[in-house]
Amino acid sequence: MLIYLPLLLVSQVAGPYFGGGLAQLISAIGALRLAPIVLLIGHWFYTRRGGIALAAVFGAEILIGFLSFFSDWKTVLALAGITLISLARHAWRRSWPLLIGTFVSLLLLGTVWTIIKPNYREILNAGTGQQVILISPDEQAAALSDSILSIKPQDLSDGFLDLLSRVSYVDFLAETLRSVPARIEHQNGGLWGEAFQNILTPRLLFPDKPPLPSDSVRTMQYTGRRLASDSSGTSISIGYVGESYIDFGAFGAIVTAFFMGLVYGVGVLGLVRLSRSGGAALGLALTISFLWPVQQFEMSNVKLVGALGWGWAGSALFAVILWPRLEPFVLMRKPAGQVTPPADHARSRRGP
Repeated sequence: MLIYLPLLLVSQVAGPYFGGGLAQLISAIGALRLAPIVLLIGHWFYTRRGGIALAAVFGAEILIGFLSFFSDWKTVLALAGITLISLARHAWRRSWPLLIGTFVSLLLLGTVWTIIKPNYREILNAGTGQQVILISPDEQAAALSDSILSIKPQDLSDGFLDLLSRVSYVDFLAETLRSVPARIEHQNGGLWGEAFQNILTPRLLFPDKPPLPSDSVRTMQYTGRRLASDSSGTSISIGYVGESYIDFGAFGAIVTAFFMGLVYGVGVLGLVRLSRSGGAALGLALTISFLWPVQQFEMSNVKLVGALGWGWAGSALFAVILWPRLEPFVLMRKPAGQVTPPADHARSRRGP
């Protein structure tokens, strides 16, 4: 909690309230709150201690997520699932009930969010169509409560089907495959070039750099659809897989994915080496935090490159500067008789 609470505060105020040219780096540091959550889950899993703190973190993340404009509540549940899978091979009997519970909770809350989202967001932005919150926190809480209580049993099945359709997120990719190269030629690396140019010209050093246009502009261009865009404060992306296809074709998109995997591996190797003083637990926590944007299939490549670049920088700063100063205050002792953590488990199999 000592590490989590300051990072949670940074994640909530970065961007909207301060940052300027450093907004992306500050946001990346705020996103590092995922790392202590991973550590808390692992600590509780192996020692059965810290359950109250972990429950408080889950409650805060879900509540703040539901009060936000986007579905940020799902992050902590997905993170819990990934962490439990990482730990499962050491204690499957304890892991699978937790994994099932996490998955069911994710589906249930996802269905509820899908049902209330249209009307709830319209209340949050006061009918302006923008992706902003224009009402007070008390009004937010009241709107959320009223929206949930108004759900009818028959809404749940429709909401669940809508949720499955949203998760698949392949419609834009399919339309892109039909449109390119039949209607528009492949861009031969133009979209990925823009992504790297954007991160190599940070706004801190280039204050006159214009803001990124809505992803909807590119999506409309390559799919032929008419979508809400800048005028509505909306950004709808094809996704980095579709944009790789636009640049290089089907085979080129597969090759691009291969090289992306190599980059991820190099980034993880660097973080593991930098976090060596914190052991495997810190390395795992920072790795999950760094690679978190990759699971967003709908993210455009320009945002993915920025999120990964700044995310790695924030994780490295945490490992090198913050962790050595915080480590003395973080106690993770294992009581006798509890499940053995991975490192100790491996050592016990090798013998003394």
